[in-house]
Amino acid sequence: MKELKFSDAGHFNRLIWPDHGHAVGVDSAATSLMTDFARSLPMVIGGNIRIADARAEMKHQHTGFKCVVDEHDEFIGVVGLDDLNDQEVVKKVASGFERAELSVADFMCPKRALRAMSYVQIAPMRVYALLWALRGCDGHHCLVLDDDANAIRGLVAASDVVQRMGLPLDPWSASFVDIWMCLSQQHSSHRSA
Repeated sequence: MKELKFSDAGHFNRLIWPDHGHAVGVDSAATSLMTDFARSLPMVIGGNIRIADARAEMKHQHTGFKCVVDEHDEFIGVVGLDDLNDQEVVKKVASGFERAELSVADFMCPKRALRAMSYVQIAPMRVYALLWALRGCDGHHCLVLDDDANAIRGLVAASDVVQRMGLPLDPWSASFVDIWMCLSQQHSSHRSA
């Protein structure tokens, strides 16, 4: 067996990050916009976590959204950092909730309200076709289902689409409708140029 040689990491300061850059275009594979849980662990948070703790955790982990799970680790929804802002908290308190009792589950988008598509459907698609299919969705997330495993395989997040395609939109507030309108405007301006 070959002996492993160890190195001194003292002068290595940078981390390698996945290159999502602006390499995704309308002709790219639709799966390039998907967070695939078969390849990367889903970012999860408990539905019973208090709002202040959830905000702190998400900011610390530099993530804009998380999958929400119940006490049995079963998926119940999605929550974005923007969903947990002070304005949303004030709305809940004004409608009778106790601030100290507010949890992630009070602010999440529940599973039943999310759009979902089968992985088998998305796998052969191009980005343009996927975004065309989502063009009327004013939401921020679309679940990707694995029918064979009867499980959630991943999701397409509007924030990831904006960032990976380099679109001139705020990634944390853009919906799929906004993305489609932006792409349509870009397409129109390219045709008239």
